[in-house]
Amino acid sequence: MDRRRDIPVLFFPHPVIWAVLGLFLILDMVWARLTGFVFHMYSNGDGGINLSIPAGLAAVFTLAVMARGKWPNLSRALFSFLFLAFLIKAGLMMNYLGAHEAFPLIDAALHRMDVMLGFDWMAHVTWVNSHPAAVSMLVYVYQKIAVALTLVFFILAIARDARRLHEYVTLWFLSVMVVNICSVFLPAAGAYAFLHPSADVIGNMPDMAGRYWLKDFMALRSGEMTSASFGHVTGIVAFPSFHAIAALLTTWVLRDRKIFFWPFAIFNLISMVSAISIGGHYLADLIGGTVTLGLSILIYRAWETGPARAAKANRPQLAAEGGAGA
Repeated sequence: MDRRRDIPVLFFPHPVIWAVLGLFLILDMVWARLTGFVFHMYSNGDGGINLSIPAGLAAVFTLAVMARGKWPNLSRALFSFLFLAFLIKAGLMMNYLGAHEAFPLIDAALHRMDVMLGFDWMAHVTWVNSHPAAVSMLVYVYQKIAVALTLVFFILAIARDARRLHEYVTLWFLSVMVVNICSVFLPAAGAYAFLHPSADVIGNMPDMAGRYWLKDFMALRSGEMTSASFGHVTGIVAFPSFHAIAALLTTWVLRDRKIFFWPFAIFNLISMVSAISIGGHYLADLIGGTVTLGLSILIYRAWETGPARAAKANRPQLAAEGGAGA
């Protein structure tokens, strides 16, 4: 524990969260074993095993442990990298296993919600498609959300902002937990698959816009796909939109750094718009992502303030006991 910041160094962001992630991975493996689904973890594509990834992760873990005393901020950054790497792997496993269970699709309900909110998905996509410059911009921004997530990680790590890095990684964890549960019980195929826009409506859109993940998704639901390699898996969750979560999260954790906040806020606003026409999300998906992050923030703040309140409440009692002892 780094007493100066009162934030864990070893197994950052917190050993308890690492333990929950471990249970999450065990659940995935047991689930896969029970259903007969096979994950090729480190396949090199020709039936062999590529050990470079586990070896690299082991090296990062070793360096993180060695750096914890003299360079605690470096250690936190390395543990964060490891945590997110395993979190992404666990999340993708549950997404594929959940799709394999083939719970009823909720596209009709999501579309009804859009209609109730007065949002016309088809009209929006038609307008975007009629403006090639808008299509190009939205495609570019949509494809760079992973870059934005990575940049924020490096901004916080280089700034040695342990508190914000802790918040960033923990909110990732909480949000991914919600997204994964929804991916199992509330699956959706997306607006492109449900509304079937005609060629004249999406003629300027990139090939497979909003549908690039449907091949795996539908193959999993039909039972045709019974194995997956981590070198070829992709995000297959429509509701809630993780694109919306990522856009809002990267903006939220930069709220104290105005030099970065406004560029990211503008970029991420465009990113959320792109999730509809390029990603094939319903407006309801974005609202679901917003609510997910909001709930995650509330849980995080309750967790952070709980120990502080307990310490404050115990202070008068300890003072009284000290006085009585005197």
